Amino acid sequence: MVTERQELDAERRAQAIRALEAAVAACESRARLAAAIGVSPQFVSQLLRGQRPVPPERCRAIEHASGGAATAEQLRPDVFGPASDAA
Repeated sequence: MVTERQELDAERRAQAIRALEAAVAACESRARLAAAIGVSPQFVSQLLRGQRPVPPERCRAIEHASGGAATAEQLRPDVFGPASDAA
Protein backbone atom coordinates (compact mmCIF):
# COMPACT_ATOMS: atom_id res chain seq x y z
CA MET A 1 0.00 0.00 0.00
CA VAL A 2 1.46 3.35 -1.08
CA THR A 3 1.15 6.15 1.44
CA GLU A 4 0.38 9.76 0.65
CA ARG A 5 3.92 10.72 1.63
CA GLN A 6 5.40 8.11 -0.74
CA GLU A 7 3.27 9.48 -3.58
CA LEU A 8 4.44 13.02 -2.80
CA ASP A 9 8.08 11.91 -2.67
CA ALA A 10 7.71 10.11 -6.01
CA GLU A 11 6.14 13.20 -7.60
CA ARG A 12 8.94 15.42 -6.27
CA ARG A 13 11.56 13.05 -7.71
CA ALA A 14 9.76 13.04 -11.07
CA GLN A 15 9.56 16.85 -11.02
CA ALA A 16 13.27 17.13 -10.24
CA ILE A 17 14.13 14.74 -13.08
CA ARG A 18 11.99 16.73 -15.53
CA ALA A 19 13.72 19.92 -14.40
CA LEU A 20 17.13 18.30 -14.81
CA GLU A 21 16.19 17.15 -18.31
CA ALA A 22 15.28 20.76 -19.12
CA ALA A 23 18.63 21.91 -17.72
CA VAL A 24 20.50 19.38 -19.86
CA ALA A 25 18.58 20.54 -22.93
CA ALA A 26 19.37 24.18 -22.14
CA CYS A 27 23.07 23.36 -21.73
CA GLU A 28 22.96 21.11 -24.83
CA SER A 29 24.53 18.10 -23.09
CA ARG A 30 25.07 16.37 -19.78
CA ALA A 31 28.79 17.06 -20.06
CA ARG A 32 28.24 20.81 -20.47
CA LEU A 33 25.84 20.95 -17.53
CA ALA A 34 28.30 18.95 -15.44
CA ALA A 35 31.18 21.27 -16.32
CA ALA A 36 29.07 24.33 -15.56
CA ILE A 37 28.18 23.12 -12.06
CA GLY A 38 31.50 21.50 -11.22
CA VAL A 39 30.57 17.82 -11.19
CA SER A 40 31.23 14.82 -13.42
CA PRO A 41 28.89 13.80 -16.24
CA GLN A 42 28.40 10.53 -14.37
CA PHE A 43 27.06 12.45 -11.38
CA VAL A 44 24.54 14.22 -13.64
CA SER A 45 23.52 10.83 -15.04
CA GLN A 46 22.93 9.53 -11.52
CA LEU A 47 20.74 12.54 -10.78
CA LEU A 48 18.76 11.97 -13.97
CA ARG A 49 18.18 8.32 -13.07
CA GLY A 50 16.95 9.34 -9.64
CA GLN A 51 19.75 7.45 -7.92
CA ARG A 52 20.43 10.45 -5.70
CA PRO A 53 18.68 13.74 -4.99
CA VAL A 54 20.09 16.98 -6.31
CA PRO A 55 22.31 18.39 -3.56
CA PRO A 56 20.83 21.70 -2.35
CA GLU A 57 24.19 23.42 -2.83
CA ARG A 58 24.05 22.58 -6.57
CA CYS A 59 20.49 23.79 -7.21
CA ARG A 60 21.25 27.47 -7.76
CA ALA A 61 24.22 26.55 -9.97
CA ILE A 62 21.94 24.37 -12.12
CA GLU A 63 19.38 27.18 -12.28
CA HIS A 64 22.07 29.64 -13.38
CA ALA A 65 23.72 27.26 -15.87
CA SER A 66 20.37 26.44 -17.47
CA GLY A 67 19.30 30.06 -17.74
CA GLY A 68 16.35 29.31 -15.47
CA ALA A 69 15.12 26.29 -17.43
CA ALA A 70 15.38 24.39 -14.13
CA THR A 71 14.78 26.29 -10.91
CA ALA A 72 16.00 25.47 -7.42
CA GLU A 73 12.35 25.23 -6.38
CA GLN A 74 11.68 22.59 -9.04
CA LEU A 75 14.82 20.66 -8.19
CA ARG A 76 14.34 20.63 -4.40
CA PRO A 77 10.93 21.94 -3.29
CA ASP A 78 11.56 20.36 0.12
CA VAL A 79 14.46 22.81 0.62
CA PHE A 80 13.54 25.88 -1.46
CA GLY A 81 9.73 25.69 -1.31
CA PRO A 82 7.33 24.76 -4.10
CA ALA A 83 7.78 26.29 -7.53
CA SER A 84 5.51 29.23 -8.21
CA ASP A 85 3.09 28.81 -11.09
CA ALA A 86 2.94 32.57 -11.60
CA ALA A 87 6.01 33.41 -13.64
